[in-house]
Amino acid sequence: MTNQENRYWAFMVRLYRVDDSEQSDWRSSVENPHTGERFGFGTLEEFFDFLKSFTQFYGPNGILSSPHKQSDQSEREP
Repeated sequence: MTNQENRYWAFMVRLYRVDDSEQSDWRSSVENPHTGERFGFGTLEEFFDFLKSFTQFYGPNGILSSPHKQSDQSEREP
């Protein structure tokens, strides 16, 4: 992907409640509509952590900026 392509991402986000006998919790999933790749999260905090990691991975200039960046600079999703 070029730097320009890394500046915009679209995801389908699903939020839903799972009711337990004593409480209800939010769950979520994120799907890339272009690839069909889907990530599921058991808590909203996990979902927010994913978004934070994703944006840190691609950095402010649309390039890899994660401390986990591969040495060969090949692109990969978190």
